[in-house]
Amino acid sequence: MSAVRVLGIGARMSQRVILSIVLQIGCCALWAFCLTSAANAGESSGKFDTILEKFKASTAIPDQFSLKATERVSVAFRRESGDLLYYYLYKLQVHKDFDRIDAQQERLTSTAEDMSRAETVFLRSVAADGQLLEFKNNEANQARELGISAIGDLTERATEKALWMGLQSGRVLEGHLGGNGYGNHLADVMKRGKRREMRVEEGSDGTTVYMLEADTEYGRHTLWIDATSFLPRRIERRKTGEDILYDRAMSARGYSEHLTIVDEIETAAIQGRQIPIAARVQTTEIGLQGGVKETLASFRIDSIDFNPRFSDSGAFTASLKDGTPIIMQKSDTGLQYEWRGGGIVPAVDPGMIDGIEGAIKQVEPFPRQKWGRSSTIVLIVLSLLCFAVLGFLIFRRIRFGSSGGS
Repeated sequence: MSAVRVLGIGARMSQRVILSIVLQIGCCALWAFCLTSAANAGESSGKFDTILEKFKASTAIPDQFSLKATERVSVAFRRESGDLLYYYLYKLQVHKDFDRIDAQQERLTSTAEDMSRAETVFLRSVAADGQLLEFKNNEANQARELGISAIGDLTERATEKALWMGLQSGRVLEGHLGGNGYGNHLADVMKRGKRREMRVEEGSDGTTVYMLEADTEYGRHTLWIDATSFLPRRIERRKTGEDILYDRAMSARGYSEHLTIVDEIETAAIQGRQIPIAARVQTTEIGLQGGVKETLASFRIDSIDFNPRFSDSGAFTASLKDGTPIIMQKSDTGLQYEWRGGGIVPAVDPGMIDGIEGAIKQVEPFPRQKWGRSSTIVLIVLSLLCFAVLGFLIFRRIRFGSSGGS
């Protein structure tokens, strides 16, 4: 074998060895990359959930508090014939004692921004023992007892309705966005989402914030969270197509798009707690027929006490007048109810009582008589006369009977 041929074979063998080594190194690098990516993805997913849990804890509602708040709302219906504008001013008061909620609302409605010629309505919801009592004004002429006992978790359902009535848009400050089902915290909604993303950003004030994004059954949510306090800095949500609005798809409710932006969030340290106290909520709703509704709400907590004395505020006592009709929405007994003695009782209708007494008289075999003194004397005389006649007959029988026997 010539030297040239041997060198050629050696060169080809060297190329194969080098190629094999390169392929092995490439496979190892690819394997390492996959392992690293999987580890990073798992770590990122774990951090995503951890941040959401801390966000949920930072926005949790205390077991006890009393607060007063104000909310200003403007609603615009965009139409070809001209915009239709409404303005609302809410003066809110909420007392919470664990599962008991007393939410009071004074709502002023006007078509003028300065609230001139405003109509005022007083509303109140008292949730306790798994039931919810709603009424207008403290001296209302009618109230509603919602009978929440027929719906799921009794206490939680009643509490949720009362909190929404009392806090309105302010519920975003404790992690709840209207339209995400009923009672679902934003953290729980995003944890169940798909295509989740997270990155670290620098806030406008130079602080570090976490940006979390997730596609959920309730739409695409983007949340900016302060990296130190884990309180919200900004929230965005966009619903389209078949995303769920409350409990039905957007299209079933007549909407093509629903956008919510929560910004201008303010925080403050109160009684040793760092809490959000104000926010602006902008909502744009677009109908399937092209109609547009724009809502702008500004919410602010004016005062809050985490160690309240409920006895001084008159909380949890519904000052309804005795006899106030109560509408039992979940009652199928056919009975009427009213407020009496500080609670709900079956209403007693005087006309119904008269009807019952009349029916009793109709089925009596003999009418009842009222006996006076003269009637009593006549009865005694008749009784004595009867005894006398009876005695005479007995005496005669005995006498004549004895004569016949002798």
